[in-house]
Amino acid sequence: MVSEYIKVGRPESSLQLFFELLRLGAEPSRFTLSAVIKACSVLGKLRMGCCFHAIVMKHGFHSDNVILIALIEFYGRNGQSNEMCQLFDELRELGAICLVCVRKC
Repeated sequence: MVSEYIKVGRPESSLQLFFELLRLGAEPSRFTLSAVIKACSVLGKLRMGCCFHAIVMKHGFHSDNVILIALIEFYGRNGQSNEMCQLFDELRELGAICLVCVRKC
């Protein structure tokens, strides 16, 4: 559901649902975290996206390719090229081969 809201153009609803799930005691997964990072990317919420990056680190998802790609796109769209390049280097170190489209650097 969290990612579906983004697909239908409702990223704010995605974030609201995520926070409601946390309030109810649900643990974030790699998929929900990548979705809310995408929502922050779409909405230009740099501070919130950085907070989600901290949650990624806390929950041990920092080497997950799905998360890394979402973070690379997030930082790229928000003009944070240093962070974006650092994460891209981490992605390469993991041996991942993928195409990441960054619209704004």
